[in-house]
Order: sequence, then C-alpha cells, then structure tokens
Amino acid sequence: MRKLSARWVPRLLTLDHKRNRVTTSKECLAMFSRNPDEFLRRFVTVDETWIHHNTPETKEQSKQWVSRGERGPKKAKQSLSANKVMATVFWDARGVIHIDYLEKGKTITSEYYSKLLDRFDVDLKQKQPHLAKKKVLFHQDNARVHTCLVTIAKIHELRYELLPHPAYSPDLDPCDYYLFLNLKKWLGGKRFESNEEVITETNAYFESLEKTYYLEGIKKLEKRWTNCIELKVAELGGLARRAAGCSSAFSAPSPSAHHDPGYDREWVHRAHVTLTRAATHDDILTLMAPQRALPQRGIPPAVLLTNTQVSQPLETHTWQLAHLVGVLRSIMAGQDPILAVL
Repeated sequence: MRKLSARWVPRLLTLDHKRNRVTTSKECLAMFSRNPDEFLRRFVTVDETWIHHNTPETKEQSKQWVSRGERGPKKAKQSLSANKVMATVFWDARGVIHIDYLEKGKTITSEYYSKLLDRFDVDLKQKQPHLAKKKVLFHQDNARVHTCLVTIAKIHELRYELLPHPAYSPDLDPCDYYLFLNLKKWLGGKRFESNEEVITETNAYFESLEKTYYLEGIKKLEKRWTNCIELKVAELGGLARRAAGCSSAFSAPSPSAHHDPGYDREWVHRAHVTLTRAATHDDILTLMAPQRALPQRGIPPAVLLTNTQVSQPLETHTWQLAHLVGVLRSIMAGQDPILAVL
C-alpha cells in the first residue's frame, strides 16, 4: 500500500468522449490508409495560440551544468507577460499557408473567422495550386467558433471536406502536439517590445523551418490514431481476462471464484442493464469472451447479454454469476477504468 497524489489532466473524459475518440480515429485512419500520399497532399489544419511578449524559459531550458557536490542554481519563478497576440496558423505538409494575428482585447467571432477562411482560401490557391481542383481535407478542433453554423456554412461554400475531430483531444491535433509545442519552446526566454516585433519574429521562425519539418508533424497523426485504437483493444483484453478470473484468457478460473454467497440476482440484473446501455453489444461480448475462459458446457455468453431476467439461466452456473458480479461491481463503483475506453 502506498499513498499517491492525483495527476492533473486537462479534462476528465466521459465514456462518450472516449468512444468518440476511437470512432474518429478509425474513420480518419481508414481515410489515410486508402491513399497516404493523396491524404497528405490534401490535408490542411488550423488552430489558434497566444504568443506573449515575454515567455519564460521552461525548467528544462533553465538547466545548468554544475560540478559534483555543487548546489543547484536557484531561479525566481516568472510569469507570462500580459501583452500578447493571438496567432491563427493554417498549415499543411509543405509549410505555413496563412497566419492571422489578433491583438489582445479582440475576440475571434464566427463572422471574423468566416472572413479569415476567405483570406486563407486566397493564399491556399496561390501557394498550393494543385488543390484548386481537389477538395481540401480541412482539420480543426471543436472550439465553438469552429463549429457554429456560420463557420460550417462557409466551409461548405469553399467546398472543403471537414475532417472529424474528437472533443478535448489535443493529442490528435498537429497544432497542439507538434507545431505550437515547438513554437513555445523556441519562444522560451525571448522578450519582445511590441506586437509588430512578435509578428516579425514569429513569421521568421516559421519561414526558417524545412519543409520536411511540417510533413513530419502531420505524418505523426497515423501513429496517434493507431495508438488510440490499439489502447481500446489492449485494455478490453485485460478486462476480459479479469472477468474470467484468470491470469490468462486460456486458463481456468480459480476455485475461490466459483462461489459468491453475497450476490443478489436482482442487483445483477439492474447493473447488467446499466452496463448494457453504457456500451455496445459487441463491446459487452468482448468483456465476457473468450469462450475458452468459460466452461464448454452451459450457457453461452450471449445469454448474459440481454435485458431480460437473468436469474433463471444463471442458477446452474453460480461461478459465472460470481464473475459477472465482480466485473459489474468494480465497474459500477468506478474502480476499474478500463470500461472507459469502450
């Protein structure tokens, strides 16, 4: 037993959020796999970020070499400056296509963003003429200004194909996990005296990057989509093994699991209905499978997966009921997070 503090995360995702992450990853990965080169030629992404006049160095950037036995350096904590500029960056596998800067105090509204898309489209046709006769695969996050009716209407007017993006998923956004992450590292320790200096230096930074840099960032999406899907499969397999009371999916359940005197069939039915509503039929089958973890005789797992009364078919196999009770109790109590990836 040990005491651990919680790890802060940007957002606690619901079951629907996590299912949407998997569904979207499958959809995008299938589109990419059909023709990777064509996907990379047509893919364009956009997002916004604040650029401050003064961005402190990170702890990693502040590291110093010291001799053995010498005490480490001390440094006062610094804050981001109040003066800042909002940068909206449109880019693809070849580089930055359009950057818009908005000074502090102004807000990106749906009307502003709609006009910004028009300006971007002009630059796109000039810098990427090969897309003039092809549909742009347009990627953006789910910020309200990106998903409002005015913006969606403009995207359809420009004849872009809008790629899906799951909510609260910066790890699936190339701007967040790559472009802006590296930009903020470059900004660390820099000071600017005016908005004009911020704009000039930021433009120079993006122009100094090789074309392969941008291609590398977007190609990382394939691996990230794959990881999102594989995480679901791997953790479902772990839950299936625990559901069978086995260390392996192919071993027999332990004798101690064959009897649970404290079960309540009515409670199992209620919990079972709840679980069935919280996941798809195929997902539940995966939880109760594989067949080799169950006895060769007796009821099939599918019988356990209906919303009808379960007491009668379960009476002759109380150890199956015990395993189902254990899985349901852990999930209903929130002790096993694996269901959250369904």
